[in-house]
Amino acid sequence: MNFIEKFKNLINFKREKISFKDINISGSSHLGLSRKNNEDSYFFLRPNDKSLNFLVGVCDGVGGCEHGEDASSYCSWEIIKAWRQFKICQEGDINTVKKIVSDLIKQINNWTHSINLNSKCDVFGTTLVMGIFFEKCLLLINIGDSRCYQIKKSGKIKQLSKDHSVINDMLKKNIITQDEAIGHPLSHVVSRAIGGDKNCKIDFNIINYKKGDRFLFCSDGLSNYVNKDLLGKYISNKNEKIDFICQKVIKEAINNNGHDNITAVIVNT
Repeated sequence: MNFIEKFKNLINFKREKISFKDINISGSSHLGLSRKNNEDSYFFLRPNDKSLNFLVGVCDGVGGCEHGEDASSYCSWEIIKAWRQFKICQEGDINTVKKIVSDLIKQINNWTHSINLNSKCDVFGTTLVMGIFFEKCLLLINIGDSRCYQIKKSGKIKQLSKDHSVINDMLKKNIITQDEAIGHPLSHVVSRAIGGDKNCKIDFNIINYKKGDRFLFCSDGLSNYVNKDLLGKYISNKNEKIDFICQKVIKEAINNNGHDNITAVIVNT
């Protein structure tokens, strides 16, 4: 059984949701209007007997020859295995968890990078945005241009992750304007990805949150096609269930000519 088959047996790519205590999580993924394969993958895992923490993540495969789908699924599968084996679901010291996660991602990167050295495709890799939720804070892990947003009850939305993309680099250097970045032909090109380099740089951030805050983890197939403020408006709506909102934001991306794979995971704390 290959990585993709293993992963599809574990997680429903179309729609999934879980609830525990006062936490609700819903995720969904769509091919988009132009893709034949879904190179996105997502996962969320509830606490277990040894932990009260929970895990959420989205991967977006990079590269042709269907390698993006393989890399995305492999990365997700290895993270899920580590969580289920209690390697990264420890209580207490966040720095200890950071070290464990860093070592795990380096192992995944080494394997994917080794494939690149012998690949006929341009690149074999994946983005990763992942959150480990502690009682009052979130440990955010970010590589590439998949995003995490925090949404307050008021609808105020803040991007927590940093885009590692060619477009973002061009914006920081004032080579292009924000208006020129919209629909730019390089909008899907990442400057950092798991498997892209021998030494993979990882962004770690610790985010405090309050009860009632919501979080969106998504691939660029969503963030490139739906306005950030509109996402905040939709996701902060307490009158709608988050599984419905998840479908709603994906449909919005499709209605805006969303050609890329579209993935969204919403967490209601």
